[in-house]
Amino acid sequence: SYIEELNDTIGISSIYIGLGSNYLKIGDFKQAKKYYKDALNIRIKFGINSYIGYAHFNFGYMYCILEDYKKSLVHFEKYEDILKNEKGKDFKRDLSFASYLNLTFKKLGKDYDEVEVRSLLEEENIEEFGYRLNFVLYQLLDDRTFLERAYKNVVKKSKWLDDKKYEKFLGYPIPKKIVEEWNRLDI
Repeated sequence: SYIEELNDTIGISSIYIGLGSNYLKIGDFKQAKKYYKDALNIRIKFGINSYIGYAHFNFGYMYCILEDYKKSLVHFEKYEDILKNEKGKDFKRDLSFASYLNLTFKKLGKDYDEVEVRSLLEEENIEEFGYRLNFVLYQLLDDRTFLERAYKNVVKKSKWLDDKKYEKFLGYPIPKKIVEEWNRLDI
């Protein structure tokens, strides 16, 4: 196959992840799933464990956006199991993963660890968070500060996108949810 001839399985699967992520951003979940699946299949075929884990993270993230938290949890657990096996006692969740995983637990009515997320927040520069992470933190922690940051990040895009592109951007799933929530709360 072309992939075997090219002999860059990590590179090709990473391109598929990038394509899937871009389709996910614009709300084309069918294409996102296709590219994530292609990447996962390559990574499984060639036994690239840590990369298999990251492919599962992407699936978990996609299902979280789709609010299919049962599927999200399945993939997040696979991701975490792979990383734990590779890193052993050095394994530690990062803020992004801990936030999405705990939001998934929360949405499924399971116990979640807000303390873990708040502890990880203390280690980060929250000024650098993008609109997606801020919105997840808002949903998880019920802290309007994160919604405000997410909203401001979305609005900031208007400064460097022309009107037509900005309107299109506002129709993408996460920016749309952020603006709707901001308007719903009438802040």
